[in-house]
Amino acid sequence: MSQPKRFDTLAVHAGDRKKPGDYTPVVTPIHLASSFFYDSVEMLEEVFNEERPGHNYSRYGNPTSAALEEQLAALEGADFAVATGSGMAAIHLALMAGITDRRKSIVAGQVLYGQTLSMLMKVFEPLGIDQRFADPTDLARFEEVVAEHRPGCVIVETITNPMMRVCELDKIAEIAHRHGA
Repeated sequence: MSQPKRFDTLAVHAGDRKKPGDYTPVVTPIHLASSFFYDSVEMLEEVFNEERPGHNYSRYGNPTSAALEEQLAALEGADFAVATGSGMAAIHLALMAGITDRRKSIVAGQVLYGQTLSMLMKVFEPLGIDQRFADPTDLARFEEVVAEHRPGCVIVETITNPMMRVCELDKIAEIAHRHGA
């Protein structure tokens, strides 16, 4: 017979790791755990090696973010989607995807959120990624810059932070696509 658990242990672990019963939540539960328990080290290793589906550390995904990704992909008619932990992580991921196997050049809106501008200067510039800036509310000038530099991707904001400028995203997308971005 096992010894009774002390108060401290009960306070931390009572109710933990319950196996699901004969029920299913009506909505996807929010998983707040940073790491996940498996019945064996071998099972965990298989998850780490992507030989078995599952989660090992929430920084790399968890059941809640996986459900969100699946739902977003379904809504967009896409094969998959990616959820990130912050807006800056999403911007970084999008920019990296935009220049991978393409021209290492970015044309950006003149007015950007400060951290986006900082990332362009402190992360992308040292990597040798060429950057040009243009006012996306001046479509003719913006197209001149895009046509001249033929970037791998274009990034603009609307409504801009902090200047509250609005550009025509559909027109910006047409310009970018017309010139190969």
